[in-house]
Amino acid sequence: MTERNQTIDLFRLLAAFCVICIHVNYTSYNSAIDILRLLTRWAVPYFFIVSGYSIHQSHIYRL
Repeated sequence: MTERNQTIDLFRLLAAFCVICIHVNYTSYNSAIDILRLLTRWAVPYFFIVSGYSIHQSHIYRL
């Protein structure tokens, strides 16, 4: 069994939090919320890429 890369896990946690921030329905709209949404847009593609990488690594170690 291989050791988990804790740095990747930390960034996955950060990305998951950012995805939640994107999907939260804010009651008031102002420029700060728009900036928050703009800054967190990287999270969805990053989360998919890292999840794919993790799945790929688990399949490599099984072979």
